[in-house]
Order: sequence, then C-alpha cells, then structure tokens
Amino acid sequence: MRLLAEEADEYIPLFRVFYDAFSNLNLNEAKRIAKVIVRRWPNYCTAHDHLGDAYGASGQVLDAIRCYKASLSLNADDARASFGLGRMLNQLGTESSKSEARRYHQDALELIKRSIHLRGGEARTYAVLGTTYGYLEQWEDAICYLCLAVELEPDMPRAWIELGRAYYFAADWQRAEEAFWKVLSLGMEDFRVPHWLSATLYQQQCYGEAIEYAVLALDSIPPGDSQHREPIHWIISHAKEAMQSIFATSSTVESPST
Repeated sequence: MRLLAEEADEYIPLFRVFYDAFSNLNLNEAKRIAKVIVRRWPNYCTAHDHLGDAYGASGQVLDAIRCYKASLSLNADDARASFGLGRMLNQLGTESSKSEARRYHQDALELIKRSIHLRGGEARTYAVLGTTYGYLEQWEDAICYLCLAVELEPDMPRAWIELGRAYYFAADWQRAEEAFWKVLSLGMEDFRVPHWLSATLYQQQCYGEAIEYAVLALDSIPPGDSQHREPIHWIISHAKEAMQSIFATSSTVESPST
C-alpha cells in the first residue's frame, strides 16, 4: 500500500512525533503513537514496522514478532520487517533450550539474508548476520560478515565483541585478543569484555594478565549474579594453578654442577 498525497500530509507529522520519541528512548510514547498510526493505516506495512521496532526496543519480543509478521503478510518483500523479525527470533533463541534455539536462529538467518538480498547490506545488518552465524556455531561465516561490519563501521563495539567471540571459538587467540582490546578502546562498559579477554589471555598462557582481567570482570558484574561469576572464577583458579606449576617446575631445576 502506498499513501495518497493527502494521507502523507497526515502521516508525516505523526511519524516525526514517533521518531523523536523513539530516538529519545521514550518508548511508551513511541508505542502509543505507533498504535495510532497502525489504527489509521492498518494496511500500511511500514506502520506495523514502527510498532514492531518500538516493542522490540522495549523488550516485548512476542509483540514485536506479531507486528513484523503483520507487515510481512501485507508485503512479503518488506526488507525492514524481515530484518526486524530475524532479530527478534534471535532474541527468542538466546532465551530458549538448545534444541529450540537452533530452529529460531536458523529461521532468523534466512530472514536476515533475505533482508540483505532485498535492500543491500550495511554495517548493522552484516553485524546481525555474522552474530546469527555465531549462534549457529558457523564460525568462518560469522568472522566473514563481522569483519565486513567493522570494516564499514569501525566504532561498533558489539560487532567487535561478537567478532572476538567468533575468533575465540575458531581458536584464533591472537585475533580474538585484538578484537577485545578494540572494544576496550571504544570505552564499552560490559563485564563480558574483560571476561572474554581474560579467557583469551588464558588460552595464550598469559596467566597473570588473565587473572587481572578476570578480576576486573568480577568487579563489573552485579551482586548476586552467580551464573556469570562461576566461569570467571574458573579462569582465576586455573590460571593460579598453572602459575604455581610453572614456579614449582622452575624452582626444582638443578643448577649445573661446577
């Protein structure tokens, strides 16, 4: 559906109000205006996309999915709805059992690839595509698209985090470390960054630095979050054991006889 000229005169001011609210993270107002737009133009797929975006930003994943599906029912070639639905299915996948997660991520992959086919790629879409390949443990493809994303937009910290993780699971420790250093240089405050950096340093047998960044990660985790603390404590304890073993070995080496 295309808006008539007189409809566009009515739609554009409403969209500006929605966009301002959405950009300023006034999400309740953004959803309110988007609902007005959907009621006024129920056959306009972009209206459903707006509401889906607002629901998604609010963490209302199932409501966002409903909106993107409504948009695609009106226009199967709506690239924005395909991309939005793919992102929401990825979110569902991260909250699901392993067997369900793979199905969600596989469906997300096809939707995001279709979105790129329909309107071309950009840094954000390549980053999400690479992240989706990572969810599916297809590390070579993940690295390919995440590298493309950070090449197009070098100051995208979340893409660098996912690129570092992809290199880590591909056992390319040096490139993983470089990616996590890049995230730190961008000033992103997220305990996952020093955590992954410590794990990468541990794999390279840099045990002292691994402990240093593991402690930094622990200090950044909210109190009571035992789920994320446990693997970091593992790094610290095993790094200490490795350092003690190295020290014990070096101290027992006999000096040459004179």
